[in-house]
Amino acid sequence: MGSTECLLLGMMAFDHNVAICNLLHHHEQSKVLLAPTEGSGSLGAVSWPQGPTDLFVAPLEDGLVQRQIAESAEKENIKWTTTIIISSSLESCEVATALENQSHKVRYSASVENGSIIFSHTGVAFLLMDAKECFMSAEEIFLAKIKKFINIHQNSFLVLSACPHGLKEWKLMFRIQQRFLDSNLRILPVYNTVNAIDLMCTIAKITSKPYIDSICYRVITTKAYIIEQSPVWKTFQQINLGDSFNPN
Repeated sequence: MGSTECLLLGMMAFDHNVAICNLLHHHEQSKVLLAPTEGSGSLGAVSWPQGPTDLFVAPLEDGLVQRQIAESAEKENIKWTTTIIISSSLESCEVATALENQSHKVRYSASVENGSIIFSHTGVAFLLMDAKECFMSAEEIFLAKIKKFINIHQNSFLVLSACPHGLKEWKLMFRIQQRFLDSNLRILPVYNTVNAIDLMCTIAKITSKPYIDSICYRVITTKAYIIEQSPVWKTFQQINLGDSFNPN
């Protein structure tokens, strides 16, 4: 059924395109598409057998593609390491220790904002804050700290730790987001150290240039594969629409 719907939608799109862009040729081209011996026969011959084929072949192809992507992602997770600049105030923190254990090149600096973690190769910066500390301090103090941080780092994230996140914590995040609504700040609520490490490393990894190029390549390859295997284009070729329609 999916192949039949694709064919019908493709033919409808082609018919609309001819009717709008080449109105004088629309009558002649409609005959080619709707001729009982050519157009309809080709449509039926291609669409209905394609259904059972898709039923068995498509899951196998999808499974193969997903397995290849999973294997590639697993290799990338093992090999990926980067340089991280961490505020000296976090030197004894669990997050810094966990990043060092993942074989990242960690550098401590007293010149960056307290609580900052910066992935230098990607330009992504994270500001670690605890919800309890925000409640204990004046609101203007931690808001000024956030403002200073986002003014320095264009691609900035606020990692707000609270376990668990209750109504009070969500109201705090709402106030922060509302205060910096016109900025590039994004808030990441986390529950523990493992959660924070996973989020930061994932964001930093997918924004690094090699991985952006890899993702773009996968998207282009997948798009080309879908177009190549599309029954619509195969039907266009079989009924020779390109040869029969010549606007000149």
